Amino acid sequence: MTINDHELVSNPGAWQLWWEFNQDRFLRYSSINTGGSVLTHGSDWEIGRGSSTDNLGGRLTQKEIQELVLPALQEGIQMGGSEKFVKNALMVMAKIGGEQNRETFEFFLRFYLSNGHATINETAAVAMGLACGETNYPLLASIAKDTPEAQELLGRKKVPMGMRAFAAYGMGFAASNSSNDSFRRQAVADLISILEEKFEPDEFKIADDEDAKAKDKKKDKDKDEPIEDAKVSDLRVAAMVSIGLIPLPFSHDVNVCICGQCKVPNPDTCFQSQVTYLMRNFTADEEFDAQVRAHTASTLGRLILAGAELAGTEFHDSINEIKLGVSDILSEALGKRANQPQVVQNSAIMALGLMGDADNEDVDAWIRSELKRAASKGGPLGKRFAMMSLAEVGSRRGQGEKPWAAVPEVRMELMSHLSRGRQDVRPWAGLALGVFGYQLKNQAQELDESVDRALTRVAKDARTADDLGAYGVAMGLRGSDQGREAMIEKLSATKDAAARSYVALGLGLSGNKTSIKDLQETLEATDREPLVQTRTGLALGLLGDSAVVEELVSRLEKTHSEEKRATIALALGYIGDKRSVEVLTSILRDKSIRESGTRDAAILAIGYMCDRRATPWRSVMAHGTNYLAETQTLLNGKNTGLLNLK
Repeated sequence: MTINDHELVSNPGAWQLWWEFNQDRFLRYSSINTGGSVLTHGSDWEIGRGSSTDNLGGRLTQKEIQELVLPALQEGIQMGGSEKFVKNALMVMAKIGGEQNRETFEFFLRFYLSNGHATINETAAVAMGLACGETNYPLLASIAKDTPEAQELLGRKKVPMGMRAFAAYGMGFAASNSSNDSFRRQAVADLISILEEKFEPDEFKIADDEDAKAKDKKKDKDKDEPIEDAKVSDLRVAAMVSIGLIPLPFSHDVNVCICGQCKVPNPDTCFQSQVTYLMRNFTADEEFDAQVRAHTASTLGRLILAGAELAGTEFHDSINEIKLGVSDILSEALGKRANQPQVVQNSAIMALGLMGDADNEDVDAWIRSELKRAASKGGPLGKRFAMMSLAEVGSRRGQGEKPWAAVPEVRMELMSHLSRGRQDVRPWAGLALGVFGYQLKNQAQELDESVDRALTRVAKDARTADDLGAYGVAMGLRGSDQGREAMIEKLSATKDAAARSYVALGLGLSGNKTSIKDLQETLEATDREPLVQTRTGLALGLLGDSAVVEELVSRLEKTHSEEKRATIALALGYIGDKRSVEVLTSILRDKSIRESGTRDAAILAIGYMCDRRATPWRSVMAHGTNYLAETQTLLNGKNTGLLNLK
């Protein structure tokens, strides 16, 4: 799988894949601030008068987005460009949002629902849900349900299955951003109706036949021509995933069964009914295929995670009862006698990581014990996912009397895998310890220095570049100072560009500003290493180095290499400093590079700069999702799925 333009990962068990889909939670682009100030002086400086402070850069304000970015965005999209450019531009609209922009964005998004490549139409549906929300929900629901009105709007006899799936994702985003409980219930009801839609057996066959015909035609067409190969399972996965974005309120007036087998009436009325309804979907081996059931597990985990926050003390017993039922059916799927597909088992492991916490309550102790068993005796991928899930539950504050009771237990388990695990899983144990420490640190919990010493030791002795990268990121996540000198040495001595880029990123994540000078020297020498350049620039941004923006802008203006310009533009987008707005927006307006990688990267960079959310939409979707449970519309090797958007 290509995780960026310069890094190809072919091993499904590589930690880099997990990091690619989860990194936004830890990098928190919207909190990066490289703004600074300089002291200036007037003519009477020597007698202590006339001094003033000038502010340099910093995050874009909402006013600056409206005045500087929006005009360039509109000009750029009217000028057109590559398929990637248009898709990125639509997602910029989704990130900016705002009621004052709704009418303008709605005009563009409605246009692209039925114009351009199929992937542009699909992206427009997602962006409409994110940007326009409740206002355009009826349109998205109409498309997802393949109504005559939708067919007429799109100029189709039948709405393509891929378009229906993306509209369903848009429905989920629209409802998740609303505080209107009635609207949220309606959205859940609509998505359930899509999930339960009956298809004749020949419709499945027709979809397969059309796939084969499309692929045959593909040989004679341009390589960028889209193929309609989404299936019924894509639509069902989209509906299932979207339901997980819309937890409903709890109710005092409902009794639930947690066996996972019973049919549940009115699942769109309250949280308890919503979750217990989905439990049956997970256990329905014969009704839904493995991909749908795999994502049902993720949806259950995501709802339990949200429900723990919604329940409070008032519904504490209710959420624990439901958590017990869900963890029971997920754990049962992990047993050898269950004979479940690997994709379902791996998703169950990741879902348990969303559900459990670190307190001393029985259900959470059981979840941790199941994860420890999976980390030791599970399949090759299951072991890796179980360690990451252990890191999640062990660093999540519980609601019981001792909210952090399991911290020593989980730390000891992960340390055991780091020191005695198989060579190919040790980097995962290191990364898990990094995530574990990062989340504890952010909740003001003290970290054990023995972990930092262990990570420093394995980093020094790392046998492969891949291992070194994992340990570098792990130490950065923990904010470890112990391994700083070792990482500085590796930064200059390691020849592998990917490993050096992760080491640089780890130094940035650590928050230790004494690394700035070494990172600046690395940046100066990275002109021919785009991957190192991008992550080193981001690392300096994370450390608040004001000078990095001017350096990167200067490089962007001077270099003629399209590849280098694209990587610099992306680094500036991650950093998000307003001093780069002028050069990036000028690229959008440049007709001479209308279809170029530089312009594609510039619009993507602007999207990062303008996203005001502390938790980006993609990180919400990716958290706890089994990214190897691929569907054509959620995630695929052609980079045209929902999670391929940024």
